[in-house]
Parts: sequence; structure tokens; C-alpha cells
Amino acid sequence: EEIFFCRDQAKVEGRSGDIVSLIPWQGEVTGVFTENLRWHLHHETLYPEKTRGISNEMTADVATVSIKSGLLLITHITGN
Repeated sequence: EEIFFCRDQAKVEGRSGDIVSLIPWQGEVTGVFTENLRWHLHHETLYPEKTRGISNEMTADVATVSIKSGLLLITHITGN
């Protein structure tokens, strides 16, 4: 398990089936783009009061996240 912040780009290394959550920190996060997550985000805006980025599933051993503005807290929970 790991938790870290993202201001521009981040790489999550794990395994297919791991759970990744994207949590806006201190306000909205704009331009969110993800790769290798089950529910893709393409230039989305995430809001602190919404659950849009919670509990996504990795579809490969490496997932990537990029954002345009804001601060994103990323949690990664590994499978068995």
C-alpha cells in the first residue's frame, strides 16, 4: 500500500487488479487523464465532495495519471 501526492504526472507500479484512488486535495483538480485504469478519465475535473476518482482498478502492471492543475492524493492498495 502507498499514498502520495501528484502535481503533474505520476506512475503507479503494481499489478492488474490493484485498487487506485484519486482524491482531490485542497480544491478541484482539472485536466485529469489516466491510462491503464478500468474507468478511464480523459481531461476530467475531480471535486473534493464527489467520489468520481475513488476505487479504480489497474488493468496493467503500471498505471499513469496526469493533471493540469491542482493537487491530487493518490492511494494504491495492492491485491493479494
